[in-house]
Amino acid sequence: MTSIKTTLEHALEYAALGWRVFRLAEGSRSPLAGSHGHNDSTSDAAEITAWFGGTEKWNLGIRPTGFFALDIDVKEGKQGDVTLRLLEDHYGQ
Repeated sequence: MTSIKTTLEHALEYAALGWRVFRLAEGSRSPLAGSHGHNDSTSDAAEITAWFGGTEKWNLGIRPTGFFALDIDVKEGKQGDVTLRLLEDHYGQ
């Protein structure tokens, strides 16, 4: 049986890979009000545990440093899958 990982567990795994994480408002892709978003990111396990180990609910953001992230939406009339195929046809996988 597979257990569901907590946000803290995910954040610590990403930090162990050297990725910097930050908090997002619950249910949102937006950084916390008054924060500096990805500029507040860290890979420090103690800070991550303080952020995500409590009772507050946060979404998890990752600052892509040293790699490229691509967000493809296929919902609500968005056809990201079509755009991705066009990009792959032009640039390759």
